Amino acid sequence: MFEILKDFQTGIVGIIGFIGVILTLKQNAKIVREERMNQIAHERKAVRTAICSELECMRDAFKDRIRTMKKGEGDSALIPKNKIGNVLDGLIDKIGLLSLEEITLILKAHALVKELPERLSIMCWEVSDTDALPGYIFINGGNIQTAIEMHENFLVKIDSAIASLREQMDAT
Repeated sequence: MFEILKDFQTGIVGIIGFIGVILTLKQNAKIVREERMNQIAHERKAVRTAICSELECMRDAFKDRIRTMKKGEGDSALIPKNKIGNVLDGLIDKIGLLSLEEITLILKAHALVKELPERLSIMCWEVSDTDALPGYIFINGGNIQTAIEMHENFLVKIDSAIASLREQMDAT
């Protein structure tokens, strides 16, 4: 037996070395895969956090607008025409990291918020650059209730998107 091992020692060492290389490659692949999964999880969490923060800012802005318009008791109001939602625009290439439900709710809320100034402009008039307060939409007293209802309806979509993101953030 010793003679057989002695005659084939180079082959045996080669086989043992080859098995060692295979095991090392397998372990390295596992480590790289785990690192990649951790990186994806981190990116997913960062995207959720950033979009959720932006949606919360939108929600707070909408609530403030509703409160302000309700306090005006039917008087006119000025709504800023500037579009909010730049964070999602910057992260649109990473939105695929989220679940289909999250993406759907986020995009619905985001689309409504982005088109709100246009919707308000249709029923009201936009303050031009020559006026005292450019960049605002003037809502007269007759349209205040409609503007409030639009904000409240859109607020439901924003809250749904936030709830979906929070649910996923709490689960991880």
